[in-house]
Amino acid sequence: MVDAMLNSTSSATISRLPKGIDDVTLEKVRQLFVNKNQLTADQAGELIGASRTTARRYLESLISSGELSADLSYGSVGRPERTYFKTQNSIKV
Repeated sequence: MVDAMLNSTSSATISRLPKGIDDVTLEKVRQLFVNKNQLTADQAGELIGASRTTARRYLESLISSGELSADLSYGSVGRPERTYFKTQNSIKV
């Protein structure tokens, strides 16, 4: 009910971010891909000073919006690691 009240706006509809996604942190994650071709959640978290879980949440949000794509990197031992990269012409600065 509270979410419905917060999401109701007047005639000017404001684009809202998904619940749990902060615009400042989202912009920090976007900026990572200005100079990097691909990153893992571990690397992104380290670069923005957040946990791997937090970084993964923001990276997955950018996948949902079509700004990033992901692929699995298979090492010689252990689980595959998800690697995130820009989709063509998606993030412009």
